[in-house]
Amino acid sequence: STVSRATLHNQDEIERKDVRIGDTVIIQKAGDIIPEVVEVMTDLRTGDEQKFIFPKVCPVCEGMVERPEGEAVARCTNPRCFAIERERLIHFVSKGALNIDGLGEKIIDQLLEAELVADPADFFTLTKDDFLLLELFKEKRAHKVVEAIAAARTTTLPRFLFGLGIRHVGEQSSELIAQYLGEEQTLIQIGEKARAVTLEEWADIDGIGEIVAQSLYDWFNHDDHQHLLEKLQKNGLIIGAPQNGRISQRLDGKTFVITGTLSTSRDYFKDLIKRHGGHVSGSVSAKTNYLLAGENAGSKREKATELGVPILEENAFYEMIGEEKREPEEAPQATLF
Repeated sequence: STVSRATLHNQDEIERKDVRIGDTVIIQKAGDIIPEVVEVMTDLRTGDEQKFIFPKVCPVCEGMVERPEGEAVARCTNPRCFAIERERLIHFVSKGALNIDGLGEKIIDQLLEAELVADPADFFTLTKDDFLLLELFKEKRAHKVVEAIAAARTTTLPRFLFGLGIRHVGEQSSELIAQYLGEEQTLIQIGEKARAVTLEEWADIDGIGEIVAQSLYDWFNHDDHQHLLEKLQKNGLIIGAPQNGRISQRLDGKTFVITGTLSTSRDYFKDLIKRHGGHVSGSVSAKTNYLLAGENAGSKREKATELGVPILEENAFYEMIGEEKREPEEAPQATLF
C-alpha cells in the first residue's frame, strides 16, 4: 500500500521519538491497519531538519491554546473560534451523524462565507435559491442537496447525539445515551430531560465513564446548547424511532469486539449485535464478553486469548442469537444508528 500520512499520536510521542520536519522515518501498520511512525533514521539527517514548535495561540482566532493536564491534545480555548464552529458543522452532516449527502467541506465553507449558516440548525432553513448563489451550483445540484437536507429532518437519537460533537461522545456512547434518555421525545423534551440528569447519574450509565459523564453534564447545562436544541426543533428536525428496533434480548448486557475478515461487512454484524441487545466496542479489554473473529484476526485475537475472553467464529455467533447464517449476498444492508 502507498502511505501518505502516518500517526504520531501526540506531542509526547513526537518528543520521545525526536521526530523533526524533514526526517526520514520507519513506519509500520499498527494493529494491521494504521500507519505509525516507529523510529527516525537519524543517520540520514542532513542537518536541515527542524524541531516541531507547538503553537501557543490558535492560528485562526489567536485565542490561547492549552493542553489540559493528563491529556494528549492541545486545543484552542475560545469557544467562538471560527475553526471550531466550522468543524462542528462539518461533523454534524458527516456520515455517522446526519449524513447529508452533498454538504461537503467546500460547500460548507461557501455557506459560511455567504453567511447562510452559523450553526447546525441553519442547515434546515436553506432553500434551492440559497444554493444557486454558490459557485458551481445549478438547478439540478441545488435541488438534490435540498432534498438530502429534507430527508435528514427525521433522524435517530444516536445519530443526532453523535452529530452534536459533544467532546468524548462517540457513536457507541451515543447509542448508550439514547437508550438512557429514550427516543420517542421532541428535542426540547430530550434537552430538558438531559439537563436534569446529575453528573453521578450520567456516570452510572453502563459504558459511560467519568470523563464522558462530565462532558454530557457540561454540554446539556449550557444555555447556548439548550437554545440550539430549541432552534433545531423549530426548524423541523425530528427524532424518529430507529429503523431497526430490537428483535431479541439474547445479548443484553454483553459487549462484543469484532475483528478479522468476515463473510460480510462489519457494519452488518454490529447492527445484528445491537438488535439483539448487545454493545460493540472497538478494543478488547477485561470488560469484553466475546470476540467475534473472522480470518486474519491478528492482535485483537491474541489480546482476547491473553485475557481469557471467549472467541466466537461466525457459526457459533449465529447459534448464540438463534439465527441461520446468511450468505454474503443475502445479508441485508446494515442500519447504522
